[in-house]
Amino acid sequence: MRDSDNEVADALSLVLKKDPLVDAGAISIKARDWLLELGGNVKSGAEKQAAEHDAWYVWGVNLVINRLKAPGGK
Repeated sequence: MRDSDNEVADALSLVLKKDPLVDAGAISIKARDWLLELGGNVKSGAEKQAAEHDAWYVWGVNLVINRLKAPGGK
């Protein structure tokens, strides 16, 4: 049985909360058919990259769209 979109989004939320490099409260998550879309404003390019890596860490994810905005457009 496949996880629902909400379960996939919840799994990523838990991973982001555990990552000390990421402010999970600043990131919105949309999940649909094993695609994750990240949105919001983060403090640095490193945080943006860490959040994307965390999204790929979630089992079964096929695509990550990173729409996070960091200062300087990075």
